[in-house]
Amino acid sequence: MGCSPSKLTSTRLIRGSIPSRMRTPTEYDLNIISTISIVATAFIANSALSASKKASMLALLPFISVCFDGESIANRKIILENIGEKPAYNIKMFSFPILIKSSKTVYRLKFKFSGTNALAPRKTKRLELTGTINGNSKRVPADFLTFLIDPEESHERPEANFVITYRNVLNNHFFIEVRTGKKGLFIGPTKELNILAQLTLFFRKILGNIQIGIYQTWWKLKEAMKNDERK
Repeated sequence: MGCSPSKLTSTRLIRGSIPSRMRTPTEYDLNIISTISIVATAFIANSALSASKKASMLALLPFISVCFDGESIANRKIILENIGEKPAYNIKMFSFPILIKSSKTVYRLKFKFSGTNALAPRKTKRLELTGTINGNSKRVPADFLTFLIDPEESHERPEANFVITYRNVLNNHFFIEVRTGKKGLFIGPTKELNILAQLTLFFRKILGNIQIGIYQTWWKLKEAMKNDERK
């Protein structure tokens, strides 16, 4: 009882054959390389498109800057300048309150400028400052407020923070944040004023007001305690 030559040959052919549904390692390698190439091409194309959109947006974007001009506090001016190539529209500014703990003082500043709230490329506007001290409606002299936030003055005071918002010709909304104090003048990058940015600025204002309210309440309590001790 042995296998005939024809059967042996048939068995070897069956065992040594490769099923048609299986792929060789070389075919797998080629498929992986093709997939990677497709993904890489799509990524490069998307990056190029994003870069093109960003370049187009930058070409339409005004860039607002702030500087202090003048040799002395007597003729010191705060200048708003559009250093971009396109006009800025609907320019608005607001300041966070300035808290000076040593003198128990809270300054609230307001910025305004003459003419329309627009600024053509390479043009400037002089900013005017108004403000209040501890909620008093009496106006504070503008030169004192300028002195308060002037980065070239060496007196001790905390940083002043204010935000400038504006729109470009496509009505896109942008903002920059400016910090000025004894350490110098710092202007942040231009950012889109999206919902997240608006919420962040809103909550910063709320938290700042809460902090000031806590300090003012504490100052009043301390004053009341001193008055009771004198009695």
